[in-house]
Amino acid sequence: AWAQSDPNRYTAFQLQQFRPDGDPKGFFQTHASSSLGQWKLAVGFWMHYSLDPLFLVSSVTGQEQALMSHQLGGDLQIGLGVLSWLDIGLTLPMSLTQVGRMPVLDVLETSSGRELSGFAMGDLRIRARLQLLKQQPFGIDLALLPYLGVPTGNAARLNGEGGVSGGATAI
Repeated sequence: AWAQSDPNRYTAFQLQQFRPDGDPKGFFQTHASSSLGQWKLAVGFWMHYSLDPLFLVSSVTGQEQALMSHQLGGDLQIGLGVLSWLDIGLTLPMSLTQVGRMPVLDVLETSSGRELSGFAMGDLRIRARLQLLKQQPFGIDLALLPYLGVPTGNAARLNGEGGVSGGATAI
């Protein structure tokens, strides 16, 4: 009901769902539970491409209409080991280029027909890694990765949540 009260909220989400961790000890999307180590720095840049990441299907005709046909994204990541058991990381996602347009529909009001193409910044993500247990002497590694998303993205171009977001992962 909240989303329906304002047509501009229809596009307040992050279309790019690939969210690399940037962990040099992990693998691709797998997180490592061990920290970087005190004053260790990790810097990375990921690039990714999506073909037809978003389209609408008419409930009447069943016809598909692409909203976004191409999206080339990038994620700049910086991580710092603050303590032997604590890392802080920043991720700045962006769409380097994307091609799309909102459909022309009365229900979208001011969003109807809006151009989505071009460069757009995503929401800044701030994360921490708290290493709670180490394999030596406990026999198991355990870590907690809380994150906070700050609304710095361009929600009008499907690159931002339009508000603060957050969550946590146990590893």
